[in-house]
Amino acid sequence: ERRIVLETGFAYFFDILTIVVIVSAIYMCGKQGFIKSIITLVGYCIAVIVSVLAGNILAPKIYDSAVKPEIISVVNEQLGSADVPYEITHALNNKYGKYGVKFEKSDVINILGNNKDEAAQNIIDHVYEKAGFTITVEDADGIIGSIFEEKVTDSAREYLPAGITVNKISFDNEEAWNDAVSAITGGTVKLSEFIEKYFVRDFAVSIVRLLISIFSFTLLTILMNVALRFVTIIDKLPIINAINAFLGGVMGAIQGLIIMYIIILATKLIVTIGGDNMLVFNTETIGMTYIFKILYSLA
Repeated sequence: ERRIVLETGFAYFFDILTIVVIVSAIYMCGKQGFIKSIITLVGYCIAVIVSVLAGNILAPKIYDSAVKPEIISVVNEQLGSADVPYEITHALNNKYGKYGVKFEKSDVINILGNNKDEAAQNIIDHVYEKAGFTITVEDADGIIGSIFEEKVTDSAREYLPAGITVNKISFDNEEAWNDAVSAITGGTVKLSEFIEKYFVRDFAVSIVRLLISIFSFTLLTILMNVALRFVTIIDKLPIINAINAFLGGVMGAIQGLIIMYIIILATKLIVTIGGDNMLVFNTETIGMTYIFKILYSLA
């Protein structure tokens, strides 16, 4: 109950912050005047475009060169002596042992084959050879889904931080199947590489992308503000003060929305890192707002 009260209070805070940022921008730009305001606005727009492009272009490269090796190393250490083939063998024996079907680790490795269909047929053949009865293709597919796919997913879920969503992976894709076979049979290093590729990469790259975009935008706006101080001739242009202030205020409203865009990017970063479970910084709290949620959904 206390959490609900706190999150409701912060929902109002997000809306108040939105109003304060936009109104302050309108006031400051109105005071600054139209010409400087529009130069500032254009600068902000350029900064946003450049920062987004920088994030999209640089994030995968920075992640692959600096972050990915560290993640694989950390996951490999966390895995320790994890033995996925043994876990799969144990699960298969629990399911079919009562029928007289026994699986060895070597059987599991041989069953995997080159694709999911071949693996299903190998399971059918193995059960028939050991017990003399035939299971259906649907049963074999069910084994792959409930045991093979589940055990690989469980390994990722067990050793990754709670903030990373680990959904059950499908082996229907041939590349995913081949990578999974390598992960199952290749020891913890290959399993770590598989976990990084299918469960961590998209999440981590999105965080790196947001950080690069926020850093680039901040740097560019600082440089723009420094350069703007030298544009003194603008203040001497013969523009009627009232019109100049009004149009400056309009530019301020747009500028305020751009600033809110950056704030929302930072908020999304916090929500993502926290797995949407952090106090206050979660989609449920944001959904309680009136103004902020509209901008949040558009960002």
